[in-house]
Amino acid sequence: MRRTPFVFGVIPVVALAWSGRVVAQPTPAPPPPVAPSAAAPVAPSEPEAPAPGPAAAAPAPSASVPAAPPAEPPPVQSPPAPLGPPPPAPSPPGQYPPPGQYPPPGYYYPPPGYYYPPPGYYGRPAAAPPRAPVGVHLHDGFYLRLGLGAGYLRDSVGYSGTGSGGVDRMTGGGVAIDCWLGGTAAPGLVIGGGILSVQAPRYELEMSGKPPATARDEMTLAALGMFADYYFDPKGGLHAQAYLGIGGLGFPSPDGDELGDSREGPSGFVLAAGVGYAWWIGEQWSLGLLGRLAYAALTDDGSSGAGGDYETHHRVLAPALLLDVTYH
Repeated sequence: MRRTPFVFGVIPVVALAWSGRVVAQPTPAPPPPVAPSAAAPVAPSEPEAPAPGPAAAAPAPSASVPAAPPAEPPPVQSPPAPLGPPPPAPSPPGQYPPPGQYPPPGYYYPPPGYYYPPPGYYGRPAAAPPRAPVGVHLHDGFYLRLGLGAGYLRDSVGYSGTGSGGVDRMTGGGVAIDCWLGGTAAPGLVIGGGILSVQAPRYELEMSGKPPATARDEMTLAALGMFADYYFDPKGGLHAQAYLGIGGLGFPSPDGDELGDSREGPSGFVLAAGVGYAWWIGEQWSLGLLGRLAYAALTDDGSSGAGGDYETHHRVLAPALLLDVTYH
């Protein structure tokens, strides 16, 4: 009970002493004035004009009003300065740039000795198509021609001298056969030699003063000679040919003896000309058609057996159409 009055007496004393300490602290000094900057002086503010009262009248306008000064042109703005140094000049081809002048990341200069392609050049040109082998589908070199077809013989016979017979004409159809060999002398021109023949298994006799009769045996025109075959286009198929040779006409009479008394038969020159077209069926082989006309002027000396000698003249025409195979 004695400690309680003491506690209540100490608390007021402590509170009074704390309040007196707070009052006794000095007031902080105001901050020093800020000195004006020399770079940016502050313009003095103009005093505000007092607002006119309700009873004040507007001043009378003066007789002469001074002209307003001309407006000053806006200041010219200079271009902004570059942000950094100018870009370095490109280095010569085949050299690396000097130190400090390297390309941006991801870009690399070409190696020495390498140059970029000119504008409009893109990669390598396309490869040329492969060339065809030399001599394929071209008429050159060795020449071999084999022909087989249909032919016709017409022999007109004339006589000179005494003891002449009465046979005037012999005709018949049959088979035409060719076998020619040669070589190319110039582009498209072939020169060589070969056999030409037309054979009629049956022929018809037309004797003067008698009705026509059919012979039982064959009549054959055969020749051996030189030829020239020209292709208008060495790669094409159209061609023309000419032939000159020596040949003869052989046939037995209805009685089994040779016509007339001659044992060798008529002989002489044989001429032929033809035009054809061939289609390629291989690299060197061709198959074609040929139309040809042959003419033979043949003579034969004979005797009638009664002391009279005579000479027979045979004029033979032999047209033919052949299917031929050519290696050329």
